[in-house]
Amino acid sequence: MKDSGPNDSERVCIFPTELEAQREIADFMITRLQEFPDGEREFEDAVTVEEYIVAVDVFPDGTVVDANGNCFGMDGERVVAVGDDQEAPRGSGPKG
Repeated sequence: MKDSGPNDSERVCIFPTELEAQREIADFMITRLQEFPDGEREFEDAVTVEEYIVAVDVFPDGTVVDANGNCFGMDGERVVAVGDDQEAPRGSGPKG
């Protein structure tokens, strides 16, 4: 699951199964929706879901790479998006 972290930076959360990731997103959505009638959140913010689920490979050094070659470090911060015209910097994990 990827979500927006502080300052809208992209972060990654790893779950053992797709179902666990789905449950986490659902719980987060329920909380956000309840914050709207409680006056803690605007409607548009409460109903907007930016989290999504993708399959990833987790390597022994903690590097996480998705099917598109997006590479995240051990702290969950995005390291590099590896594309046809990009190479991952040394030490950032495997290339996609």
